[in-house]
Amino acid sequence: MVRALACGGNRTLSLLGVAFALLYVAIVYFEQGNEGRPVAEIDKLERYAAASVPNYKRIWYARSLLYMTSTTRGGEFNTFAHHLFWEKLLSNTSTNEAIPIERAVRPWSEVCPLDSDDDGFSNGQELGDPCCIWKPGKATAWSFHLSHPGRKVGTYYGRLSLPHNTLPNSEAEALIRKTDCETVRLAGQYEPSEDDFFAWYYREHFEDIEYGWKIPVRILILMAHVSVVMFWVITKELWRELLPAAMVKSQTTHIPRHLTGGRLLCVAVCAYLFADLLSAFVHAFLDNCYQMHPIVGPLCKAFQFHHYHPRSLTVAPVLYWVTHTLEGVTPWTLAYVLLGVYYQLPREIEVFVGCISVFMPLTYVWHNMSHLPDDARPWWFQALQVTGLALSSEAHFVHHRQIDTSWSSMAGIMDFVPNFLVRYFYDRQDSITTLNIICILAGGPWYVGYVYYVILQRGTRIQKVLVGKKEPLHLDL
Repeated sequence: MVRALACGGNRTLSLLGVAFALLYVAIVYFEQGNEGRPVAEIDKLERYAAASVPNYKRIWYARSLLYMTSTTRGGEFNTFAHHLFWEKLLSNTSTNEAIPIERAVRPWSEVCPLDSDDDGFSNGQELGDPCCIWKPGKATAWSFHLSHPGRKVGTYYGRLSLPHNTLPNSEAEALIRKTDCETVRLAGQYEPSEDDFFAWYYREHFEDIEYGWKIPVRILILMAHVSVVMFWVITKELWRELLPAAMVKSQTTHIPRHLTGGRLLCVAVCAYLFADLLSAFVHAFLDNCYQMHPIVGPLCKAFQFHHYHPRSLTVAPVLYWVTHTLEGVTPWTLAYVLLGVYYQLPREIEVFVGCISVFMPLTYVWHNMSHLPDDARPWWFQALQVTGLALSSEAHFVHHRQIDTSWSSMAGIMDFVPNFLVRYFYDRQDSITTLNIICILAGGPWYVGYVYYVILQRGTRIQKVLVGKKEPLHLDL
C-alpha cells in the first residue's frame, strides 16, 4: 500500500512538472507577438527605433510604433516607419549586414517636425518633444499624455473599454500650447513640469473601469489561495513557529519542534527579499509583455494601461489588490505544497514557502499603495515606507517618468540586481528573457527538489497511513 501511495505521489508531481513546462512553452510561443517577419529582423528595427525616438516604448497599447497594426510587431510598415528609416533599409530588412545606426535611421531632428499620421500634430508633439531638441540620453518635455505618431484614428481596444491614445488629449494639447520653444532652444533643455506630472499621476479615472461579474471570480480565487495556505500551515504546523519554544509540545516526530528565533527571522527576511526581487522581474514582464497573448494578455494589458492612467489600478476594489497576483502565486504555492506533502522538506523551506505565499500578494498591494496621494495612504503603510520595508512613492514616481528604473513593486531593496543585469547582460524590454529569469527564480527550486526526491529517490518520504489513527511513516529511499 505504501509503495502504491509513493508511486501515486511521484506520478502527481511528474504530471505537475510537465504541466508547468508546457505552460512555459505556450507563454513563450505566443509572447513573440510577431506577424509575418522573422524575429531577428523585427528586433533589429526595434533596437534602431528605440535608440532614435524619444519615449518610444511609452505608448501603452503599442507593441511597436512601426507597423499598421499597433498590437503586433510585423506586417506592413506605417508612414512613421517610412519617415524614420531610410527606404533602402525597409526594402531589405532581412539582410544580416551590421548597419550603423546613422545609415539606418534618419536624424530625429528631421523626423520630429513631420506629421507622419496627418492628424495635425507633429511627431515630436505626440512623443513629448514639441521643440524637436531631444537627443539620446536627454529628457523630453514630458513622458506622459503621449500619443501614437503613426496612427490617426483609434478604435475600441478590448479590456474594460480602454481607449487608444492615437491623438493628443486635451491635457497634451495644453502642454503643447504653453511650451515656449524659442526659450527651450536657447536653454537647450526642457524645464521639468512637476505640477503637470503630479496632476496626471494622481488623477482618478473611474470612467475607464468596469468590474461586474469578475467580483465573484476574484472571491473564488482568494478562497482557493487561502485554502492552500491554510492547508500548508496546518499540515506542517507552521503556527508553532510563532510560539515560544517552551510552549511547543509536538505530538509528531516528522515535524521539527521549533526554529530558533534567529533562524526564523533569517528565513522571514530572506523570503521578503526574495519577494522583492521576484516582484521586480514580474513588474518588468508585465510592463512589456504581449497584450493580445491568449494566456497572460489581460494581465499585461491592465498593467500597461496604468502607465497611461496611473490610478487605474488603485480605483479598483481592494479585493482586486489582494487577488491580482494570485493567478500565478496560488499555482506556485500549490506546487511546493504538493512536494512537501509527499516528501519531508527542510523546515526552513517549509517556513519560506509559507512566507512567500503571503508576501507575494502583498507586492501588488504595496505597489497600489505607493500610487496613492500622501493624505490617502494609511499611517501604517507610510511607517513601512519610512523604514524601507515598502515601496517609496518617490521611487515609483521615477519609474513612471523613466520606465527603466525602480523595478520592484514591494520595497525596492533588491533593485540593484536587475539594474546590474540590465547594465551588462540584457534588455529589460525583452519580455521573454525576463520570463526566463522569473521561471528560474520561482520554478527552478521546485524542479531541483523534483529531481532530488523523485528522480534520484533521495530524502525522506512521508506517508500517513490510516490504521485506527493517523501516524507518520518514514520511508527513506
